[in-house]
Amino acid sequence: MTSIFNDLLFLLKKFKEKGSDVFHEVKRSSQFKVIEMEIASVRNPGFFIKSKSKEKLTYWLERDEEKLSFFLNLYNFLILFGLCKYGGLYFPKTQLEWSSFANLVALKVGDNIYSAAEIEHGILRAVMANPNIPSASLEGAPVYPKFGELDTRRSFAYKKKEPLLCFALYRPTISSPSLRVYVPKKVKAQMKNNCARYLDKTIKLTKDKSTLVLPSLLDWYSEDFTKSKTTTNYVFFLQGHLSKDSLRQIKSFEQKYVRFAEYNWGFMFDYVEDK
Repeated sequence: MTSIFNDLLFLLKKFKEKGSDVFHEVKRSSQFKVIEMEIASVRNPGFFIKSKSKEKLTYWLERDEEKLSFFLNLYNFLILFGLCKYGGLYFPKTQLEWSSFANLVALKVGDNIYSAAEIEHGILRAVMANPNIPSASLEGAPVYPKFGELDTRRSFAYKKKEPLLCFALYRPTISSPSLRVYVPKKVKAQMKNNCARYLDKTIKLTKDKSTLVLPSLLDWYSEDFTKSKTTTNYVFFLQGHLSKDSLRQIKSFEQKYVRFAEYNWGFMFDYVEDK
């Protein structure tokens, strides 16, 4: 999986100067056709990937870190591969469109098929609450699939709550956390680093120091890391995940108001390469 992911990342980095046309350029390249040879197309836009049998996969993903890094990479790969497969003809621009896209693109892993949405909500967020996105109700209801008791895919569900999960799932948009390839030995540290990098970039303090402007992800996924949406709870969370420079900035915050910036769905490719 990681090898194919790295091949795709090489192409995305190669053509990133093309901006939003990057997916069109990747699709046209001969290297992308090589990637497609390893992934047999079975429906548009669903894809199969050759993988281990369920028994071998269960043994291979026995440790939490292995399972977490594998499915994070699989989700991020699937989102990017699906956009490349479309060749730039379709790019979601709302939460509902992204939810629909994530429910359509799928891969076969072992003996089962997983959509990107099922990877996120049925595996990685199996024991976590669904995101709370108020604006979605105006467009329609996003589908957040969970696996039933008889669903064999449930055996791969991540059994722990991972409060930094939303900072590890990537969408090539301006308001998304960065993309990176996760490895089992460093996955928790990588997620923490990605969280700090994202928060440092997105948190703002108004000139009068009365209002802390936070990214909308902290509103949508607040139940992942706090029991209630209070200013005190948000500040407490930030104190454990910001860099020292950003911590100095919010120390002057008078803790009066918190507001959330609107999510920017515009295209941006932001990849962090771990050394």
